[in-house]
Amino acid sequence: MSFEEEEANILENHFFTIYDAMACDETVPHGFNGVKIFLDGTVKGDLSWKKELEAATRYAALGLYLFWEIDLGLFDRLPFGLSNQSQFLSLCLSLEHFQKTLWDKFSSQTIGLCLYRGKADFRSLLNLSDRTKVEMEGKEHPELKACDIAADYLHLLANHLPPSLNCFVLLDTGMIQSPCRIAHMLAKSRFPNVRIGVRNGRGLGGELSWDDEPLKYGVITRQLPPLDKGLPVRIGVALPDSAENTQKYDRLFFHLMGAKVPFKVIPESLLNVEWDGLDEIIVSNDHISPQTKRMLDGFKAAGGTVSDYF
Repeated sequence: MSFEEEEANILENHFFTIYDAMACDETVPHGFNGVKIFLDGTVKGDLSWKKELEAATRYAALGLYLFWEIDLGLFDRLPFGLSNQSQFLSLCLSLEHFQKTLWDKFSSQTIGLCLYRGKADFRSLLNLSDRTKVEMEGKEHPELKACDIAADYLHLLANHLPPSLNCFVLLDTGMIQSPCRIAHMLAKSRFPNVRIGVRNGRGLGGELSWDDEPLKYGVITRQLPPLDKGLPVRIGVALPDSAENTQKYDRLFFHLMGAKVPFKVIPESLLNVEWDGLDEIIVSNDHISPQTKRMLDGFKAAGGTVSDYF
């Protein structure tokens, strides 16, 4: 089953306010409809999740949805590089154990499973051998190459789970200055079968908010922010697959954020999938592909406006 076919699932029918519990015996405050349960799934973990199972049973009886976060040691606490097959199979055993002991019991009340929470810039988190690969193959855009390596590994892990289980990553982009870089890191095309949660995302991507203003699927936090969804998003920015012309796009993003104009960043390859509800799409005509031009012609034929900010 394709990722797109799985869209009509629990995420599409609810707006989640997930309590970011620090322990499985915490009381969930009023106003939350979901709760996070943390699991130790590291290579050295014993996968003994009795307390977590009891907590899930208790929370589910209260009508709360469950957001699981499994610690696999990604990425800086893995003992070996990402190419180590024995290590990968050990992590897959943790995911298989999750499926059999928790997912099968609570699938109808499960929001999703978070495979990684941490920095969006993966360069300092990778094993030495993987950092060497970044330096060799990603000289122009090392942070994006590191992100690709991490995303590919997460993709392989997610493929060992049921298609109906929503896999998440929670990425903190707070240390990244360039809005264009953030947009590229949060692009759906970079994480094709994983949902993206984000902290400090500045409206540049992501579907679940981590301690910020709520996004499409809601928010995970310990203190609820205002839940006013604000103005509807009517403007899209077509993001090229190439990371060139970063400064041009940075100027555009800073302009939109400064003017407090709601916008949506869409990878060019996903334009016709993601433009629903938009009245205008901003592009760079200097770097538009023939395929993108054909999609934009269809957008204009349907009454939309295509403009070139650059």
